[in-house]
Amino acid sequence: MPQEPRDLPWPGGTRAGRGTGRPGPVTHRRRPSGPTDRARARGAAKRCVRLPKARGALARTGIHTFVLAAIGLTLAGAVYLRVQGGVSVAVATNDLPAYHQLAQTDVELREVPRSDVPDDAILDPDLLRGRYTTGPVGTGEPLRRDTLGPPLHDEALTGLVVSTLSASPAQTLNGALASGDRVQLVLAADSDNQPPVSLGRVLVLDVTAPGTGRGDYLLTVGLDAGQRRDYTATDWNRWWLVRTESFDLP
Repeated sequence: MPQEPRDLPWPGGTRAGRGTGRPGPVTHRRRPSGPTDRARARGAAKRCVRLPKARGALARTGIHTFVLAAIGLTLAGAVYLRVQGGVSVAVATNDLPAYHQLAQTDVELREVPRSDVPDDAILDPDLLRGRYTTGPVGTGEPLRRDTLGPPLHDEALTGLVVSTLSASPAQTLNGALASGDRVQLVLAADSDNQPPVSLGRVLVLDVTAPGTGRGDYLLTVGLDAGQRRDYTATDWNRWWLVRTESFDLP
């Protein structure tokens, strides 16, 4: 007696002739058979799983590279602006002699490359009021704290004659004497026939420490007309001083 046709037991198996009494064509996926086929199938599955991870790693690497490049460009730009960018500094409008008290017309703001600006350059012209040069300054040169004296009263140097003395450490109060101080300068001679001459309230303009190969300080003072007369008329070969007034801001 003929048996009733049945569906195939594995997935994908179909019977096209169901209910017709005729067997139809059967289609199915081939299962891996044998160790080699199964290993290949597992390897293909692993590769399919890894591909998204590889793409994600590449994407993260690209983002990190972009961020690092952006940071590098930002830092390079900051360094460039710091070195090459312009900055406004106070410069001399004309050639200035030493011990010249600055006037408003002597100074202007000018933009110069940052790499050409000295560390002690003055950027604010208001800080120059009353100050004076302690050495020559050329046109266009930045005004620096190291080459300027302290601020004095207006016209404090008018009529003064500058004189420089070679001084020992003791004569500069062991380096404690400073620009802007007032001293009593005593001039003396070896002769007993000439009494010492005292010059009161002499203005100290600069005290320069000894350089290499030189053992003495240089003391620069400003003398008014009367002090200058006594200074030049006295045949002195010794001197000492007493500080009577320490510098104070005007």
